[in-house]
Amino acid sequence: MDRLALFQFGLLLLAVPLQYFILMKWSSKDIEQAQAMNKITNQINQMFHYLSPSTWFNWFISFVIEVPLGFNPLLHRRTWRRGIESPATEVYHVREKYGYFATSPAIRSYRSEYVQYRVGQVIRHKLYGYRAVIIGWDEIASAPDQWLDEHHQDHPEYRKQPNYSVLLDTRDRHAHKTYIPQEHIEVIKHTKFSSMATKPIFVIDNGAYMSKSTMNTTDNPRIVPNCVMKSKFYPRRTFIADQIDNECPNKTSLYYQLPLQKGYLVDWNIQKQVWDHLFGKIPFKSTGLLMTEPYMNLNFIRETMDQIFFEEYEVASFARYDPATLSAYQYENDTKSNYVLVVDSGFSFTHIVPFHQGRKLLEGMTRIDVGGKLLTNQLKSVISYRQLLVMNETYIINELKENVCFVSLDFQEDMRKARLPLGENPHAIDYILPDYNEIKQGYFQTPSVSTSNIYNADGSKKSSTKQQQIVRMNVERFTIPEILFRPSTIGIDQAGIAESIYNSVEELPEHIRPSMYNNILLTGGNCLFPNFKERLENELRSMINDDYPLRITLPENPITHALDSGVNLTNSSDYANYCVTKREYDEHGVSICHRKFTDSC
Repeated sequence: MDRLALFQFGLLLLAVPLQYFILMKWSSKDIEQAQAMNKITNQINQMFHYLSPSTWFNWFISFVIEVPLGFNPLLHRRTWRRGIESPATEVYHVREKYGYFATSPAIRSYRSEYVQYRVGQVIRHKLYGYRAVIIGWDEIASAPDQWLDEHHQDHPEYRKQPNYSVLLDTRDRHAHKTYIPQEHIEVIKHTKFSSMATKPIFVIDNGAYMSKSTMNTTDNPRIVPNCVMKSKFYPRRTFIADQIDNECPNKTSLYYQLPLQKGYLVDWNIQKQVWDHLFGKIPFKSTGLLMTEPYMNLNFIRETMDQIFFEEYEVASFARYDPATLSAYQYENDTKSNYVLVVDSGFSFTHIVPFHQGRKLLEGMTRIDVGGKLLTNQLKSVISYRQLLVMNETYIINELKENVCFVSLDFQEDMRKARLPLGENPHAIDYILPDYNEIKQGYFQTPSVSTSNIYNADGSKKSSTKQQQIVRMNVERFTIPEILFRPSTIGIDQAGIAESIYNSVEELPEHIRPSMYNNILLTGGNCLFPNFKERLENELRSMINDDYPLRITLPENPITHALDSGVNLTNSSDYANYCVTKREYDEHGVSICHRKFTDSC
């Protein structure tokens, strides 16, 4: 046996007892022992990586050749001259399909004398005063015609001059990046640029029924079902998330497999299928992740989520908060108020969560066991009892509910109108169910034999078809949403939304109650019912003191409000205080996730 083999054999013999004693001293938990061993292995591999000849060669190329010249002559031999320039690394994270907004990764091998500024310079906008750093430039404006018409309509000269892609300082603006003409730029010196958005972060609002997701560098949220579905017409096929919309032509009798039940993640196999479908080819080693979690989530579910994303997906950073925390963060930043009462009426439940300076006031937190799922199931039962058997048509009846139901502002008066003859009844309509052959989308019509009064869900006229399946909707249009305000009508021994808000605020100290009533924020899909906000205002006004102010805010899109708030959080300068990096997780394990995410709420 030669000396090298003998040395290797000795190392192997020494590694076994050394590993045993280190792990026993580290922790008795299996997962923390595994983390410790991974840390030791990574450190050894990193040491050998630093000693390898390729690492020293790359260092030589980077610091001895690339830094003085500004490029690598070994890679770009044809551009061996000064003046060439490439976009910054951030451009690769936000590049457009057609290279718009200075996002083309092509090297600028010729620098025009009209281009006055360079990549990496810190600048200030002359008109708006915000700070930014240049990450790319175009000799003339390169953007879609629609964008140019909207932003440069009054100044056509902006199109013919150099335009710069800049990364914004998050102390000045919540946006991530923008595109500005050269004449609006002035260089500033001796200032420190602050931006957490130099690395892309994937934001996902992981709802019980719908998953909303987007990159923090784009403005196009993706909304897909958070479930796996099967159809009786395609028994051998499983449809994941939005595949049901794109690849399943017939949506009757769908069978849902939901990963979340009663507000808790119970089926990890189903959830991972949806996540894998959503994540696609996202390079998580250089991309962070911000995800919402259920309210009052169980600790072992939280720990499992942390382990999956750090150890299996290997995300660069991770943060998890419930939707109300993200919404409260955005509301407090927008209004500069220290108080907000978030009402989140979603798929499984309705939660009422008061906040003070970003912290939950747990004594006032309330949950109502009424959500969109219960309303859809109740509507299926009513229609099946009175008209057609639709107990297996969850997808279709959910669309019907969203298209025709509304919240009553005067329940007794609406009930009186619903008893009038058909010609005088303002609430009665006929809803045409889709058959997915001739009728792809359900629509409504006035309850008449004539075919001249047929309308789409958006109110436009539609031609009639043969062999239509019609559901007559009358009192169901407002009695189903009424459950949100009076759950006792179907045997649920709980207060409605308005009364629960009142009870929640009454549990808080008296001196902050007026501030809570003055800062009520509505989120969740059920808030889209027509008259929802007005009904809530009327009921609360009759309950609270006359001298208390009352202000209820309904966002433009309550479904994606938590997602939009999460995007703004990731683009803020203090996001590092809200997330855990891969390095921190490798050093401290799941304990740092529990400590950091709890302390930030």
